[in-house]
Amino acid sequence: MADAATTPLLTSHEAKPAKALSIDDAIETYIGATGARQLLTAMLLAFAWAFEAQQVFMPVFTDAEPTWHCTGVAAGDPGSFCSLAAASASSSACALPPGTFSMLHACATEREDDAAGGAGGGGGGVFATLRSMWERRWALRRLAAIMTASFGVGMVYYGMPLNVGNLGSNLYLSVTYNALAEFPSSVLSWLLMGRINRRSSVVALTAAAGVCSLACVAIPEGTGGRMAAEVLSFFATCTAFNIILMYSIELFPTSVRNSAVGMVRQALVLGGVRSYWSFGVFGLTVGCLGLFVTCLPETKGRRLSDTMEDEEEAAAVLSGG
Repeated sequence: MADAATTPLLTSHEAKPAKALSIDDAIETYIGATGARQLLTAMLLAFAWAFEAQQVFMPVFTDAEPTWHCTGVAAGDPGSFCSLAAASASSSACALPPGTFSMLHACATEREDDAAGGAGGGGGGVFATLRSMWERRWALRRLAAIMTASFGVGMVYYGMPLNVGNLGSNLYLSVTYNALAEFPSSVLSWLLMGRINRRSSVVALTAAAGVCSLACVAIPEGTGGRMAAEVLSFFATCTAFNIILMYSIELFPTSVRNSAVGMVRQALVLGGVRSYWSFGVFGLTVGCLGLFVTCLPETKGRRLSDTMEDEEEAAAVLSGG
């Protein structure tokens, strides 16, 4: 009774402010102490980036010039040209008769690279590709159109999973559904690539993603319909993501393909730099920017070109037919 009588009824209004948590305190409070589970999670997350890192090493092989192998005797000529090529260091392999070397088509690729990179350079790199495309406006238009569409797809692809907290439903369930949507999207991409045109597929998928994303604005929060619309939008975006990468490979010839595809992928990643947008912004962006694909030619069933001249000849044949 004495303790109860001496205890003040009201606490002081000048209470001391709570001490700010340090980084270590926050990690221990919300994640827990470092243990086997946290270590395993960190290893799995780091392992996922190993597949992304492979693309850094791909240009080392794709930019390498093929080795010339002497076949010995040219067709219809009893003399060997291997000793002639070895004896004359200043002679060009492109000047030898056909059939002397096994990779004769590399002469055309070499001339194309020299024209793109200058007389003293090897013709590789992004700047040489941009210079070559600037001289051919059709290639520049293709690159601008596919990069614009890729920017919209990348914004939704990287931003939609970060925006699931605004659905008003179970956060863990929403993240799980988005992760599971990646698997059927890969199968659908494979089916669409074999049966439907590239251009029509990308336009239809980006339009569907935009409509479903805009539906998330109209559907009330916390309902199953809003979660379903978000998952469908992300599913269509994942499929468009896969098809755009394959489409960009078929749009450009071998001499500039590696750098062009690299810039398309940079546009995809650049779209996800600032991805904290609303579902309405996602829907309008992916739906409108996806229409730029209509400016591109259809590549389904076409032969891949090796040089810019080959691509121009193929385009002229298609337009003339």
